[in-house]
Amino acid sequence: MTQEQISPCVFEAILRDFPSLKHVQLQGEGEPLLHPQFLELVEALCNRGIGVSFITNGSLLEPGLSRRLVSLGVCNVNISLDTGDPEEFRRIRRSSFVVVARGIRSLVAAKRERQSSTPAVGMCVTLLRSSHSQLEDLCRLYEGLGMDGGIGIQFLQTMPYYAERYCPELLPEMMTRVKQRQFMLSLPKRVARLARRFVQSDGFYKSMGERSGGGCPWLERGGYISAAGRFTACVLIKDATRFGLGKVGADSAQRIEAAREEMRLQFSHGLAPPACSGCSLAAGLRIARN
Repeated sequence: MTQEQISPCVFEAILRDFPSLKHVQLQGEGEPLLHPQFLELVEALCNRGIGVSFITNGSLLEPGLSRRLVSLGVCNVNISLDTGDPEEFRRIRRSSFVVVARGIRSLVAAKRERQSSTPAVGMCVTLLRSSHSQLEDLCRLYEGLGMDGGIGIQFLQTMPYYAERYCPELLPEMMTRVKQRQFMLSLPKRVARLARRFVQSDGFYKSMGERSGGGCPWLERGGYISAAGRFTACVLIKDATRFGLGKVGADSAQRIEAAREEMRLQFSHGLAPPACSGCSLAAGLRIARN
């Protein structure tokens, strides 16, 4: 998927057009720490009292950056880790496990140095058919590194835009929604406890889930804005050409909100909008209403 960097112009338009922002998670299809103005973006958000979280592969974390993230008051830093085996990690992530582990330790140490409870340092795991048995090992790694933000568990997406772009080797690793649900219901107690902690401590998703009224929390309180300023209703909706609700800086916030309201109305009538095709949450909502 295309990797881009958000421009200062788009970022400023977001802050101007959406003054009531509560929490921003900096993520996309690339590594956020590669953005040349990453710390400036974080500082601008924090100075406005906006909570900040981000997902990183951890390879660029080092003592100086870690201390800066702590001093700025970042809420959550979630590290993408799919395996604790160095060789398997290199195969999947094309990166050094030793470097990533060292970066995590530097962030944990920076928190301890300043006696700070933030940022919560969590782990994001994408489960494959061939790797789901490693969750217990990842729990031990999590504890050994001194992480405290829980473990977020996700699966390869079944939404068409994703599935059509996965390399052939990944397709057999996908799990059906039924298998995903069965797997989550049968998590060992230790893993389940850390999964709950992730949900409870992740500032972005916790903030978005408040007062969602049992509907889709993204439609109720969230949104995804691409580096180019394209607004979609959810981080999983990547086809902004077909399903975009508008462009920040070109379309007013009121127009974008009106387009989102149309999607909410479809949900209220038990219909999943075309943009939500393949989404497990949308499927669940339809089953519940039927």
